[in-house]
This record gives sequence, C-alpha cells and structure tokens, in this order.
Amino acid sequence: MPTELLVTLDASPTGIPDGTLRTFAGDLYNFISNVQNELKIKVRNVGRETFAGGRVSRLVYTQGTSGLSISSGYATRDTQEHLVPSLRPGEEKLVVTWGIAPYLEGILAVEFGVQPVSGEVSLKRFEGDAPKNPVTFILSVGRYTDIVNSFYLDAIKKDLDALLELTPRRK
Repeated sequence: MPTELLVTLDASPTGIPDGTLRTFAGDLYNFISNVQNELKIKVRNVGRETFAGGRVSRLVYTQGTSGLSISSGYATRDTQEHLVPSLRPGEEKLVVTWGIAPYLEGILAVEFGVQPVSGEVSLKRFEGDAPKNPVTFILSVGRYTDIVNSFYLDAIKKDLDALLELTPRRK
C-alpha cells in the first residue's frame, strides 16, 4: 500500500512591497504577472507508516498562450533538485520554495510529483482528494496594473463612503 502525502501550496506576490497593496493583491489573485512571486510547497504524511523520503520528480508551471487555457501553453521547469525528507505519520515539512514571475494574466497550472527512495507514494491536494502522482494545482494570475487601479478605486470608494456618512441628509 502506498504512503499518502498531503501536498499544500502557498503563493504570494513577493514582488509587491509589503503592506496594504500586497494584501489587496493576495486577496484577489494567487500570483501577479511580471513581478516576482513566491511558491511554497509543503508535504505532510497522512498515512500510517513513516515515509522514507525521496526527491521531487516533477515541478513545472504552465501558462496558456492566451492566459485562459493551459492545454497549449508554455512550461517552465524548476531545474534545482529538491529532496523530500523522511516523514513520520502526521509530520509536515516545507519541500520547495520557488521564485517565479508569470508573464501572462489568467490561469497557471503547477504540477508537483515525488519519487520515493523505496516503495510507492500517492499525493493528495486535500482530504478526500483522489490520490495521484503528480498532482496539479490551478492558480489565478492577475495583471499588476489592474490590481493597482482596483486598489486606488477601492480606496476612493471608501473615502467617498466616509464623506457621505458625514454629510447631513435631508428629510
């Protein structure tokens, strides 16, 4: 019986300075096009046996030529070797930190696979997910200028709402 690992992915737009704009961007999209983004992948052993360890056998992100379809897109492969340490049942470890700069807005697919040193391994993206190896995550990519414009429009709306609250109403 293969060991089951739960794979979690965290994405953040590190190319945007910390603060309100970065939080606003992160609430809308997983990644921002044409700026540096950070992708972190963790694995947790959800099986009953200790996972002996292994290596990342597949780490690729793909974007479609139109930004809306990944079937005919461009693939970018991480060329670093990443090892997956041994994990006791319930134990979780960070396996990959990868800086990427997607060039198109739309969607982006991240594929992640593991080759164990011995035995078999199945990967899940969430509890109840069908085990497979590799797993694919579909993420959103927003355009930086659209996010900045939305951010300022949101700020203007909040200011106008505050002014309207102060304005006496006629009865």
